[in-house]
Amino acid sequence: MRHRFRHAPLLALALCILAPSPHAAANAQTPAAVAPDTLKVPFAPPLDTDLRYRVTSEKTRSGKRVAQTVLQNLRFAKSVDGYVLTIATTGFELGGKTFAVTDPQVPAALRALLVPASFDLDGEGAPLRMRDWEAVKVKMRDNMAGAVAALAPGKPGGPDTAAITDSVVALYARMSAEQIAPVWLQHWNALLGLGGLEAEDGETLAGETEIETGLTPTPMPAKLAITLTAGAKPDPYHLIIRTDLDSDKAVEAIADFMRKMVGKEEATQVKLKEMETVLRGMTLQDEVDATLHRTTGLVASATVTRTLTTKGGETALTSTRIERID
Repeated sequence: MRHRFRHAPLLALALCILAPSPHAAANAQTPAAVAPDTLKVPFAPPLDTDLRYRVTSEKTRSGKRVAQTVLQNLRFAKSVDGYVLTIATTGFELGGKTFAVTDPQVPAALRALLVPASFDLDGEGAPLRMRDWEAVKVKMRDNMAGAVAALAPGKPGGPDTAAITDSVVALYARMSAEQIAPVWLQHWNALLGLGGLEAEDGETLAGETEIETGLTPTPMPAKLAITLTAGAKPDPYHLIIRTDLDSDKAVEAIADFMRKMVGKEEATQVKLKEMETVLRGMTLQDEVDATLHRTTGLVASATVTRTLTTKGGETALTSTRIERID
């Protein structure tokens, strides 16, 4: 992910507040100012090695909490222009037990969607595109119906699995290899592309970025704040990233996308106007709290949290905890 920064004037403001008056300075010896350290996040992943992570996703809806834990392997290889990252889900943790993806208890249709996916990264680790997207798309089309049925079994009055399948496949089918990469990467997207990031120790950088909302194939503009700090060596870097969706620009982009999808019927346009009204009161905030290895720039641990608040004040929270386990 690429960000555009400006240096937030927090350090300058602090120096102004703490600076002694001219009178006091004339009567006291002022210690020499110590320049803060400049930190730089590297990107030097170990190559051709499986890096094992435990990923726990929690969702809170109307006060109800649902959690799911998967085990994933990340593997980096060198390419001509950067790197290739392959991510494979290898198992699930449920009720204190671990199930391999190949376990017969895991529905076959669901296993078929958990094939390893590879991504082209640039030299600093930012995702560029999914590799073999056309082939993955075919597998998705062939197995989506079974996967949806396994996750949401059809019951009287329950979800229409056929309709869900058609809408999911239609949405993904429109996406290019570049567009699908951040969507498929999910939580990893926020933790890639940090190589080369420079900041003074404890400084906050402000800027602009884009975030995936899941509502359109393209990311939405957002405001950004990043703080990078270093503890006593060999402790890792501590990184905090906060992004806030630019609501007005996002609503315009989402509404334009929906109009192209649903047509120009009058009843549909009325529904879209209602949707725009709801969305204009929405806030969407992402926060990443991560520790990064100083030598590789890779995640040691991280929590990625998304908070969606509707105009009426209802909040939906999604949190993903990532831990290196080897």
